[in-house]
Amino acid sequence: MPTVTTHAIAVIGIEGFLLDIEASAVQGPSSLHLHGLPDATARETQDRIQAAIINAGLHRSHGQITVSLLPASLPKHGSSFDLAIAVAALAANDEAIPSAALSKVVFAAELGLDGSLRPVRAMTPTALAAAQAGCSAIVVAHANAAEAGLPPGLQVIAADTLTEVITWLTTGTPPSAPRTPAAPPAPKPTFPDLADLRLPEAAALALQVAAAGGHHLLITGRQNPARYGRALPPLLPDLTPAAALEATAIHSAAGLVNPHDPLITRPPYRSPAPTSTPDSLCGNASSPALPGEIALAHQGILHPANAADFPTSALELLRQPLNDRQITVTRSGSITRFPADIQLVLTTAPCPCSALCQTTCECDPQHRTRYLDRLLSRLGNNIDLTLNLDDLSSQTPLLTPAHITTAQATARIAEARARASSRLANTSWTKNGHIPLHQMRRYFMPSTAALRPLEAAIQTGSLSIRTAIRITRIAWTISDLAGLSEPTAEHIETALELSLPTSKT
Repeated sequence: MPTVTTHAIAVIGIEGFLLDIEASAVQGPSSLHLHGLPDATARETQDRIQAAIINAGLHRSHGQITVSLLPASLPKHGSSFDLAIAVAALAANDEAIPSAALSKVVFAAELGLDGSLRPVRAMTPTALAAAQAGCSAIVVAHANAAEAGLPPGLQVIAADTLTEVITWLTTGTPPSAPRTPAAPPAPKPTFPDLADLRLPEAAALALQVAAAGGHHLLITGRQNPARYGRALPPLLPDLTPAAALEATAIHSAAGLVNPHDPLITRPPYRSPAPTSTPDSLCGNASSPALPGEIALAHQGILHPANAADFPTSALELLRQPLNDRQITVTRSGSITRFPADIQLVLTTAPCPCSALCQTTCECDPQHRTRYLDRLLSRLGNNIDLTLNLDDLSSQTPLLTPAHITTAQATARIAEARARASSRLANTSWTKNGHIPLHQMRRYFMPSTAALRPLEAAIQTGSLSIRTAIRITRIAWTISDLAGLSEPTAEHIETALELSLPTSKT
């Protein structure tokens, strides 16, 4: 019998690689041999597939079938190759399955011992890789059908059993769709409206600047600062189609998508607790590596509440993804990378005690200073904006009307982002907060008149040049919110007010 080839996808991180599953039958005792999988996995897969074929009534083999997963050097984990291996084994011993029917088709499903098809995780990156490899169809379990259909131009064949798949390959008749009741919509997180918070003007402006420019934000205060951090997610616009697929791919790799409505169209929001382990933050270094909270916040917001209570080691873990916009998971010499373009929102009390006002706080002044300094010494260079809710008053005169609603702010933010996107059209950035400081200094410095407040601060030694450039980045976002073509001196002064206080000393 000639060699038969089917196709599967191996997913590493959220990147998929096309596999050739080659099968060949020779005379000898009826048996199935697998090559290209780890030994323990190969034994389990071999037993599972043989049982599935026999119990489905498809046992036609009268010889030895050897199946090889190529390239052999590519790491392969999980049971998503079951269906491709079973189809290759059957086709190698049955001329009724035409080789043309297997061309440009990816098979991605686990097999039950009864021959049923079961869903697998990481279906979004699997389907994306199949489409990018030029495949025309993908065969999956019904529970994966909606997710497999996200990439355009890829035909989805959803089946319940191995028998249905073989019938489709031999007759061309696709399996009928199951009659399942409509699933209830997935619950959506609730966030406070800006109007309900009755924010001081400076706080309302800072949240809008953060949302419009993608600037990292620190909020401190005694009375539930996390509530104000949760006001930021609804201010962000919907994800672009490309960003939505990428965010969905990460959640799919973690097994966190809604099978009935898998596409993530809103920026993800993740809020890890101070007790979070390194694995839960960075990702599980198992086989396969799974994304953690940092990667799951890709294209959205990472909001560590009670940030100053996080261990120093956890704060250190945030630095690499903030600088590189990706997170690296290492295990036994293998390296897996996940995209991690996150917006950081840190909220914390100013001291470790639970006092709601300064007069009842019993913390030592040096203890209070060390409490925040531990946070700022690790992440202060990444924070553009800061809000001290205890120091703000509703009379702060900063450009923006107080008590603005989320709907009103969202419209302003969308317009501001459009202005920034137009200005940055010929670059690799879309938001002001993404522009590297050396590029900001080279291409986007405001006029000399606008920079006078910064020059005065630099001359007195109260501001470093690096911090001054960061403040101009904030000023550009304030200018975009105001509908102007470039920042003015007033925008620079406002940016100074909203920047991290410790950076000005």
